[in-house]
Amino acid sequence: NNVVAFIPHTLPGERGLARVLRSSKGIIQAQAYEWHSTSDKRIQSECPYFEKCRGCAYLHTDYNTETEAKKQAFLFQLKKWEQHPNLIFHSAPKRLNYRNRVQLHYDKKKRKLGYKGPNGQDIIEIQNCLLALPEMQKEIQVFASSQWWNDRRLASKGHIEFSKKYGSDQVGLTFDSNYASEGFSQVYTEMNSVALGIIDAWIEKYIPQQSKVLDLFGGHGNLSRSQVFSHSLVIDNGPPPQAGTLRAHQQYFQVNLFAKNSFEKVKKLTLSKAFAPQTLILDPPRSGFKQIDQFTEHFRPEFIISMSCHSSTFMRDMLKLKGDYQLKEIHQLDFFPSTSHFEVLGLFQRN
Repeated sequence: NNVVAFIPHTLPGERGLARVLRSSKGIIQAQAYEWHSTSDKRIQSECPYFEKCRGCAYLHTDYNTETEAKKQAFLFQLKKWEQHPNLIFHSAPKRLNYRNRVQLHYDKKKRKLGYKGPNGQDIIEIQNCLLALPEMQKEIQVFASSQWWNDRRLASKGHIEFSKKYGSDQVGLTFDSNYASEGFSQVYTEMNSVALGIIDAWIEKYIPQQSKVLDLFGGHGNLSRSQVFSHSLVIDNGPPPQAGTLRAHQQYFQVNLFAKNSFEKVKKLTLSKAFAPQTLILDPPRSGFKQIDQFTEHFRPEFIISMSCHSSTFMRDMLKLKGDYQLKEIHQLDFFPSTSHFEVLGLFQRN
């Protein structure tokens, strides 16, 4: 009947019964409850919360099966760019114990702390999260077992963010603040180093040294940190980075790139500095950056480096450039092992 059904925690070839949770526009969300046959790739999850929690998607199978599934999922989308180079996949060095930032939700009346459930309302109570760094797991365990909801003046419902700052051994806590309120950073430090190494290799192979860079959704200048770049304008909507975060060639400017007048603001900024970027770097959130063609038509950068945690919006946005740009290299990086998510990193050169 041309209906697509999403059934978490299943594997190809398995048979059984599933309960429909909700259905909308030809898409069914369901949950398996009875097995008739299972895959030989199925294993026992290391996490005691896996069956209820929807944070992880692959802990019922081995890591090789997970990475192959992720690779095939992105290759299916990559077909839209007919002439593309070979996809290069980068596995993670660790499947667990890697996240340097975790956000948990609380309900004081129900005395619950954990992750949001499948419906976005209920809280799946946890005492620990195996994705977090070991030092953060200790803090989560202490916090979950304490009587914190009686001791703190908090709203009846909210969230707590546990984060480990780069170069620090301490785990910070923020309550009911914006996500990454203490400064955005990639949650997998080692995989972020892999991404930066790829960009360094592109600079050696393709991008002229001393290139001027326009770094959109740049956060704290993560992707334009290479000191081979002569000047980088880092633009994002968050507050300016703390002193000492940016390198000498980087300047930060606060602009909401999703606002209707964002292009005019950025154009005015570059004109005031007589700044003509040869390289454009993008690292938007999951929603992508629909205005990409407006920026490329005006600035006409020779190279575009685009990184995204959502492959569908990455393809949607980059296909707008297909007539003007060639896809030189495409990489898939497993920044989020055990979950359904990953990062893609592409280099585009103007025809």
